[in-house]
Amino acid sequence: MLAWLLGGAEDALRAGTYGFNSALVALALEGALPARHEVVWLILAGLMAVLAFAALATALATFGVPALTLPFVLVVWLFLLAARQLPASRT
Repeated sequence: MLAWLLGGAEDALRAGTYGFNSALVALALEGALPARHEVVWLILAGLMAVLAFAALATALATFGVPALTLPFVLVVWLFLLAARQLPASRT
């Protein structure tokens, strides 16, 4: 939905590329984030993956390079680094 609101490329929307990166992010981060509000963190990470894909796809298109799963990698790294600063509350 966010990708559509941002005016994402029709072919990328139909191929599900935006959702693919978000799904990978959720799978990678599930269990790595504090249990308190984990769903909120996963939704935020998924939204960031959509934004990152939109930005990277536009930026890399000028060089003829596809973004593929680069947004997934960057968002997961960012959230894993941030999770180290959050209080551990795994229960």
